[in-house]
Amino acid sequence: MSIYDLIRKRQSDRKYDPTRKIPREIIDRILEAGRLSPSACNAQPWKFVVVDEEDKCAEVAAALTSVATGTMNKFAATAPAFIVIVEEPVNVASRIGGWLLGQHFAHLDIGIAAEHMVLAATEEGLGTCLIGWCDEKKIRKTLEIPKGKRIPIIITLGYSLEDEKKKVRKPTDKVVSYNKY
Repeated sequence: MSIYDLIRKRQSDRKYDPTRKIPREIIDRILEAGRLSPSACNAQPWKFVVVDEEDKCAEVAAALTSVATGTMNKFAATAPAFIVIVEEPVNVASRIGGWLLGQHFAHLDIGIAAEHMVLAATEEGLGTCLIGWCDEKKIRKTLEIPKGKRIPIIITLGYSLEDEKKKVRKPTDKVVSYNKY
């Protein structure tokens, strides 16, 4: 599949077949796509924590729902696996550049890595959803992530039970211009 086909096909899936486990070799290929993604000053400010044990998945799924999110992330309970992205400190060059420019490059880098992984998952025949709203304290406790570490994105992984959705996007002329705003 071409990269353009993958981009067209990739969608946020919110219903998975909970009986189909994902082979580790597939997860490893997805992780490799994230590991190889670019980052500012090659900082690689991430650690990818795979969750694929049933009891841990249930705990992570529970941490994705709260009074604030309501039923928004309840679908995560059907995901047979998660990739929890933990933000790690950036290197000196990225830290200085970020400070000078008023930019937190780690968030950009983690977004790029996450997108590489969801595209790789799509190529592998899996559905995904990127989730940014969670109870970080619960997830840190469940996965033994050191206190103070941030969890900017969690990716659900599974064999989707959803049909392909029609993408609704703004027209090109509303989001693209050349040589001026």
